[in-house]
Amino acid sequence: MIDQLRMMAIFQAVAEAGSFRAAAKRLNLSPSVVSHHISQFEGQLGVPLLYRSTRRMSLTDAGRDLLEASQRMSVAAEEGLAALERRKRNPAGRLLLTVNTDTANWPYSEIW
Repeated sequence: MIDQLRMMAIFQAVAEAGSFRAAAKRLNLSPSVVSHHISQFEGQLGVPLLYRSTRRMSLTDAGRDLLEASQRMSVAAEEGLAALERRKRNPAGRLLLTVNTDTANWPYSEIW
């Protein structure tokens, strides 16, 4: 599953960038590695995701469907990571303390 998610992310970069070269630059990979991942992904899925020619690249119907799903996945992941970042910056919730009996019975323990 992790490998497929990585390949989905690479596919999304290719589809959004419009070329293997632009996606490779964005992902800090070589174009041949990006192309290999896409070919391997298409093989695993059993459907072509991209129409390729020497002059242009375009999405197949399956590629358009996968791109939409991949973009939803990316948005959900970004929202989840942002929520964790907000939680890290602004901790909230109940704090439980364990204290000895003397401290718990201290006269000012009611203000805690």
